[in-house]
Amino acid sequence: LTYIFDINNKIFYRPLAQLYMFILHDLFGANTAPFHIAAILIHITNSYLIALIINIVTRDWLISYLSAIVYGSAVAIHLEPLAWAVGIYDLGGAFFFFIAIWFFMNNKYLLSAFLYFIGCLFKESIILLPLVLFAYLALIRSTVISEDRSKSIYFGLRKIIPFILIMTIFLFIKLLSEISPFKNVSTTHPYAIDLWGYHIIDNTLKYIYWMFQSFLPLAHLSAINIVLPYVILTSLVVYHFWKKHPSQQIIFFLLWILICLSPVIFFPHHTYRYYAIYALPAFIGSFLLLIK
Repeated sequence: LTYIFDINNKIFYRPLAQLYMFILHDLFGANTAPFHIAAILIHITNSYLIALIINIVTRDWLISYLSAIVYGSAVAIHLEPLAWAVGIYDLGGAFFFFIAIWFFMNNKYLLSAFLYFIGCLFKESIILLPLVLFAYLALIRSTVISEDRSKSIYFGLRKIIPFILIMTIFLFIKLLSEISPFKNVSTTHPYAIDLWGYHIIDNTLKYIYWMFQSFLPLAHLSAINIVLPYVILTSLVVYHFWKKHPSQQIIFFLLWILICLSPVIFFPHHTYRYYAIYALPAFIGSFLLLIK
């Protein structure tokens, strides 16, 4: 337990995910069945949470449940988290990410902030959740409850303060660590960060392709079809913005995708398809809305 909660000599700080694995191993030993059963149950719960969240945004149960089904069956994204014991990093992180969003959308702000804090201790990828919540306040909430948008944002921003404090605390913990992606990492390290270069475009195209595979799971990676989903999505977005008044839902989903991919597109030497697990619901929801 001392090692699990020690912040030193770790590039990532995920103590609750490690504690989860420690407890399951202590209870069941090397028997992998409980790990896989728990992973599947968490994944099903995540899919249901997505249906609830997408319905709040779109007010369309068909798109909501289709999004949940596509998300749940997205083998390209979920294969490794469901197959690996350490997949709990992303499965658990995604669970707390989604349930924190759902509680926030249902005005349970302090509970949502607490779940966000727990989620950060599973996977640091959810650190930017407050930005997603701000986008929700600015673009969706005032429409959903028919409030004046400026008033909704003003009062809603006060609800974001606990999340900002938690984000600051977590970043401070990372800075206290002797090793982190922000310091003491060589430029050739897999988790080295480079804020400029072709790798940003290349990574973005890869993640879009992998998310697009949710609809075409049998497609194969190639120089041509990795660009095709990007062209299709861009064409739909351009058509939507050119022919119609851009919907708040589409803008919100696009911001959600951008926010959730931003922690991983700056790795010049490192990509994994399951890093898109947090952006995937917004990608699916936006795509279904665009083709509707």
